[in-house]
Amino acid sequence: MNTKLIKEFLLYFLILIAAIFSGYGVKQAYAWYNTPSKVFEKNTDAHFLGTDKKIVIYTTQWCPYCKQLRAYLNREKIAYEDRDIEIHDEKIDRLYASINKEAIPVIVLKGKVLIGFDEKLLGSELNELSPQN
Repeated sequence: MNTKLIKEFLLYFLILIAAIFSGYGVKQAYAWYNTPSKVFEKNTDAHFLGTDKKIVIYTTQWCPYCKQLRAYLNREKIAYEDRDIEIHDEKIDRLYASINKEAIPVIVLKGKVLIGFDEKLLGSELNELSPQN
């Protein structure tokens, strides 16, 4: 067989493999870039009027992630106020709507809002919230 032909075939094969992996990398980078943030800063003062808790959560009774969040907070002995968005309380509805995200659970901390329940992320945010002694 012709050596030049083999070299040419290998070159085209390597270019094809590089193109495939580059395309996959671009696709992954695009997906990562367009993934909405789970944490965003926001003035959360209105959520804490009338409560002495440092965490307010917006949940439903049927949501499995809400149940996991409650279990985590109870296990860690973290005091929180749980607001069920399906009871149609005017105050809860107004405050939940002010977050501008239709998701559950929503965790409101001082100056931050977390969307969804991610134990590591919540733990990290709680560590930032509590003063270091």
